[in-house]
Amino acid sequence: MSRKGNYDWGNNDESDESRNKMYDEANNIISQDRDCSQDRDCVDITSCERQTKRTFNVHAPVSIRPYANVSNPQVKCEGNAIISPGIRRCDRGSEIEFTITQKVSVTIPVKIGATVCRHNVCID
Repeated sequence: MSRKGNYDWGNNDESDESRNKMYDEANNIISQDRDCSQDRDCVDITSCERQTKRTFNVHAPVSIRPYANVSNPQVKCEGNAIISPGIRRCDRGSEIEFTITQKVSVTIPVKIGATVCRHNVCID
């Protein structure tokens, strides 16, 4: 069977010459109806474009665990101590009272944060 282009122009009973003549005649008819100089051996196919959209819920479980880690505090004396006289109490023998006043600073290192954990994501 002879084919010219993409089309089969006959069956096995026809000669190659007969098929080629049919092909040429069909081309001449098409050429008379429109300018085929830019055409290639192509066939227009009607097609349709489809889009699909689906909506679903996504569940992304997350847990947050806060923490506060306290380290050893540091104490520092600031300036001089002030000594204030107290009361002498005779009922206590040779004991005397007085007050010591000292400005101190206390530094307490605290690391504060949170741990975030994600769990398996699922959809429905």
